[in-house]
Amino acid sequence: MKTTPSQFPEPPSPSVPNAGPVEAAPVPALLAQPGEYYFEDGRMVFTATYHLRRGYCCGSRCRHCPYKDWNR
Repeated sequence: MKTTPSQFPEPPSPSVPNAGPVEAAPVPALLAQPGEYYFEDGRMVFTATYHLRRGYCCGSRCRHCPYKDWNR
């Protein structure tokens, strides 16, 4: 089947006109390094070493969080 440009709708215009180019977000410096995580039942588990390097508690009740004792 041959298509012509008139068969396709125009793409929506941007919600912010003349916003300029969008810059890519910087790559996070806190990507987990080897030895700072492992996989258990298909889930990534961060070690206390990773949490200490990150520098704060995220409040997600992480198993190895050195900032809060979630298990007690």
